[in-house]
Amino acid sequence: MPKTFKVKFKEHHDTLEEIVSARENNNDVKVNKLKTRDRKLHYKNSMKDSSRFSQTHMSHADHPTLFLQSGNNDSLEFFFSEEFLIFITRDPEIEDDPSGPKEALTKRDNNNDVPWIYDVARQNVNNPQPGEEFIAGPYKVNAGAPNQRYYKYSILTKSGLSLDPDLVVEL
Repeated sequence: MPKTFKVKFKEHHDTLEEIVSARENNNDVKVNKLKTRDRKLHYKNSMKDSSRFSQTHMSHADHPTLFLQSGNNDSLEFFFSEEFLIFITRDPEIEDDPSGPKEALTKRDNNNDVPWIYDVARQNVNNPQPGEEFIAGPYKVNAGAPNQRYYKYSILTKSGLSLDPDLVVEL
């Protein structure tokens, strides 16, 4: 069954924090349980310099990582209380796979799935909860993205706050 990931950004003492939730088949998914020992080991083994692993977000159990599966038709949305830009790039710590696209995700545009590197959040007109006044997405996994597998997304808000969490795309 497809998972629906929701990432809500929250300002906390002049920093930006992420609150990640997911649902599958109308049930909550324990997002922190998705970062398994095997997944962390695969990440470490794919690094350009594995001695830097302890300095990455992937090594920290309390840092949420998004694990989207392409064959599962997973989707992803981002929310915040103000306008924001979102960028997605290949994880700079990981060896590039030339068969993997630079664009990890697609968005619907005129009934087509369009790959993107950056996007601008739009006003959320669907009765937003506090802190969800702006939305980016929904996004789906780009075909071929599991070949590269590891990406980073970065957020820049209108007021200048930023964040750069991890995104992992799997088959």
